[in-house]
Amino acid sequence: MAAFPDGRVIAQHIDSSLVDTTNPAQPGETVVIYLVGMGQTNPAATSGQQVLGALRHVLNAPQVTLDGASVIPDFAGLTPFFAGLYQINLPVPANARTGDLKLVISQKEIWANETFLPVQ
Repeated sequence: MAAFPDGRVIAQHIDSSLVDTTNPAQPGETVVIYLVGMGQTNPAATSGQQVLGALRHVLNAPQVTLDGASVIPDFAGLTPFFAGLYQINLPVPANARTGDLKLVISQKEIWANETFLPVQ
């Protein structure tokens, strides 16, 4: 999972603006988090090729926690129009507290680096 040196995750709002301390995620919104190495998809994708057409969901769904609470992603798969770039569309729970919330993502017992998502 991509992160800034201070440990905050690199994420975008749906309008493509960066999620950061001056423009934090809001409870109830969905943010997009980018990753690599999430494995095979359905339908399958050709390695090194740009993803076009149907959305390609990862075969092994990631487990995500935000501030210790499990969150089910709206989507986890290859990012359209990119080669080898995955994304998780993560809904921020409506009852999320504010601050830098710990974000943990795992997939089949493999853990991404621990990051924080700024929420206000």
